[in-house]
Order: sequence, then C-alpha cells, then structure tokens
Amino acid sequence: MSNTYNINYESSEIQAMSEEKASAYKLWKTVNEYLGGGTMFFSFCEQAKYTYEDIASYIGCDATNYHFDTANKARTYTWVASDNETAKFSAFFTDKEGDGKWTLKFTGSANLITKPDAPEEEEACGSDKKTPDDINVDDIIDGFKEDLKKEFSGTDGTASTLAGTLLALMGAGLFAAGLSSMENAQTSKNEASDLFSCEPQKLSDIKATSDTLKKTHSEWLDGKYTFVGTAYELLTYDSFKEHIGCEATVFYYDKIQNARVYTWISEDDPQHSLCVWFKKKGENWTLYLITPQ
Repeated sequence: MSNTYNINYESSEIQAMSEEKASAYKLWKTVNEYLGGGTMFFSFCEQAKYTYEDIASYIGCDATNYHFDTANKARTYTWVASDNETAKFSAFFTDKEGDGKWTLKFTGSANLITKPDAPEEEEACGSDKKTPDDINVDDIIDGFKEDLKKEFSGTDGTASTLAGTLLALMGAGLFAAGLSSMENAQTSKNEASDLFSCEPQKLSDIKATSDTLKKTHSEWLDGKYTFVGTAYELLTYDSFKEHIGCEATVFYYDKIQNARVYTWISEDDPQHSLCVWFKKKGENWTLYLITPQ
C-alpha cells in the first residue's frame, strides 16, 4: 500500500490516519459477516490471506489510526465508528513468511457484540457469514497443528487431538459456543481433578459478566496478550480468580506449550470468554498469554 498518511510502520505510538469513518453497523458486519465471527486466523483460514487493503475495501474507508504492536510484531489498524466512538474494530497483520506481505493474524473489537441499528443507506441485504456447515473441523485441526509447528518449533511434544480441537474451534469463532455445550456435562468441582489432563474439566457454574471479563483484559491487563518479561508475568490463577470474582468455567492442559489453560465464559453472553494460559516459572504457574477474543 502507498504510505498516504506518512506512517512510521515500526513505531508503537498511535498515529492518526483517515478522518472518514464507517458506521458501527458496518464494523459489526465486518466482524460477524466478512470475518465469520472469528478472532484468530491461522494459515489454513481464507481470512488469513486478507491484507489491510482487503479489510479497508470492505469497510469502505481507511483506518482511523495505526500503531505497531511490538509484543505480537503486528501492524495494527483501528477503525472507530462514526456514530459511536466507543465502538471500535482493530485488525492485526503480521509478516508470516518474512516476505514483506502483511496478512491478517487476529482481530479485536469493543462494543460490537450487540448488532447496531443499520443506517438507512446500509440496510442489510444478505450475509457473508460462514455457518458451522461451511467449516471443516478436520481441516481446521490439521491446519492448526501445522501452525503450531511453525510458531513453536522449539517445543517438544505433539498437539493432543482434543486440545488442538478446542483451540482450532476458538480460531474459527466457535470456541466459547463449544464450551457452552458442556454446561451439563459434569458436576461443578471448583478444582481440576487432573492438572495435566488435556480433557476439558468443568470447574464452576458461577460466572462473571462479559463486562467484567472485558475490563479484566482491557484495564487490569492493559489490553496486552503476551506477558513474558512484564510485571504481569507474576500473576497466577488465584490472582485472576480473586480479580474476576469466581473460578474459571473450564480447565484443560495444553501439552504443546506445557501450559494450564483456564477459560471464563460470561454469564450474559456465552459467545464471550476470557481464555488465559499459565506456564510454570519456578514453583509457580504464572501468566503466559491471553488468547484474543
């Protein structure tokens, strides 16, 4: 793309781009229809091929601002809605192959869960959203494992089928819904019976609100996704449990990263969850990463 806005692509400072803005409805459609409701896009996903130009073309205008996410080495573009400044959509692009082509890796949004009213000129005329019937889970799992090999080539072990399935479904935008289907699968335990089992274990029926989970990430953790080398790295599961006010909904152990994975599903929006990974550091299991929602 031509550097119309004189962006310093390596700077983590927020840089203003276009003054033109799209409606909150258009940003909602981008998340839920154009991107199929997903937030993480692995190499086997069609959306993982999308460039900034593709996203901007669909939305109909350039982003409102840009910054470089140093933690994820991602070029980050954010669109702020014209009719609601609290409604935002961010797209993170990475140079996956090292060839200078920056393509979609994951996205984030704020205040776009509820479908906004459509402006008269943008009345809905069909949907681009993928349905579960369009998604081949076997392909997702196989592709996810290939991505793991690339990103964690220095680790030992292979992805368990179940753990791979859970994470892959999350990338396809179905993770929270899949965990929600476990509501009656087990009796609440408040404690994982096997902290090294890749089988999902239900911990608690008590849930926090989606607002609490969002603020936990955006405010308490300053919106970060990776925490190695930061002060947040000292946080433990108990820290999260105390801050959120309840146990996680589900636990499983990820054998690829040797990580304990706790997920809180919100009480008011089962499609929204907070998935937190902890790795062993010394005698404690401390915060490693949060999967983008």
